[in-house]
Amino acid sequence: MQEGTHTRGLGLTAFWNAAQGAVIIFFIDRFTKIFLISNIAIERVPTPNGLVTLIHHENYGIIANFPLPLAVTVLVTAFVIILVLGATWTAIKDNKPRQAGALGVLLGGAIGNLFDRVTQGYVFDWILLFGRSAINLADIAIVTGALWYFLLRRTDDQRDIANGTGERTP
Repeated sequence: MQEGTHTRGLGLTAFWNAAQGAVIIFFIDRFTKIFLISNIAIERVPTPNGLVTLIHHENYGIIANFPLPLAVTVLVTAFVIILVLGATWTAIKDNKPRQAGALGVLLGGAIGNLFDRVTQGYVFDWILLFGRSAINLADIAIVTGALWYFLLRRTDDQRDIANGTGERTP
């Protein structure tokens, strides 16, 4: 067997973690958006602590509602999704199921927001944080997946270096 290959071939567990993470997040995001748009007329519903408010916000921009033409936003989002798919493929190939799962969560959120943009022309945000930032579950999944992935990369790389199977980078 060549050095660097895995006895299990491509990481099937890693693949399923990524696929399940993406599908579950996508459908939870869709369900919450459909439910809130069709069943609850949200103007502003504050929570008891006042830190979070439920709202109906149509986000026509990109991060932090930064205005960009829809075509540019869709292309940038698709490009980022392609980059994340590449990292997911690497995690699967390297049989890193936790990293693949984290990227699956990120992908589910990114695909959920892309789906909104393509089908509605905007992303429906319904959580207002601190009276300033409107987000949705897909946004939470994107940030959580990215942070989880980078934390896992760091700890996995440190473990690989300690085991003598990784490379030290300056």
